[in-house]
Amino acid sequence: MARLTKDVESVTVEEARHTDIDAIAEIGIESLPLQFDDKVPRWFTDFAIEKSFGKDAVARALDKQLRTTLVARSGNEEVIGFAQIIRDCQCPHRPYDQASRITLNKLYVKEGFRGCGVGGKLMEAVENLVMEEGHRAVWLLVYEGNETARSLYTKRGWKTTVPIDFELRGQRFRDWVLEKKFDCDGVPGTKWSVEPEWILDVYAPW
Repeated sequence: MARLTKDVESVTVEEARHTDIDAIAEIGIESLPLQFDDKVPRWFTDFAIEKSFGKDAVARALDKQLRTTLVARSGNEEVIGFAQIIRDCQCPHRPYDQASRITLNKLYVKEGFRGCGVGGKLMEAVENLVMEEGHRAVWLLVYEGNETARSLYTKRGWKTTVPIDFELRGQRFRDWVLEKKFDCDGVPGTKWSVEPEWILDVYAPW
């Protein structure tokens, strides 16, 4: 496997096919634990991996109308990253805004291709799709310990809005809601506290 070293001109982004299931599952299993620090219990990441990246789960997701999975392909057609959006998903920052009910639920890049623009190309494709569908904003969750992800999204114009606190077996954690607006004014947010089942559905909603 040759790493992309200069640019991503040869990388294309398109909607995933069923022949991509194995590659999506492999990248997800490898990447999902990296977004958490050692404070997050192992059982949680194991559960999220099992629920999200079993091959049957990935296949079902590709057939769901409210979800779109995009893949990044290298010049030799290898799947080197993917992103998933979910429509009709209420944003904690804008719970009553029907034009902001879309979330970037997953974005992962294969090891060996990180840091060379593949993630940016996937983000650009997601943002273009969101705008084409007429949404005023897109949102996502980032675990508070994942400063690398927050920094990358911030550089692309995403804003940190409100925290979401949740509890897993007596231990409290926090996510941040990040949002990118396209043609609407922001509304000041408030602190949200949610049930852990909601967090599980967002992290592993295939």
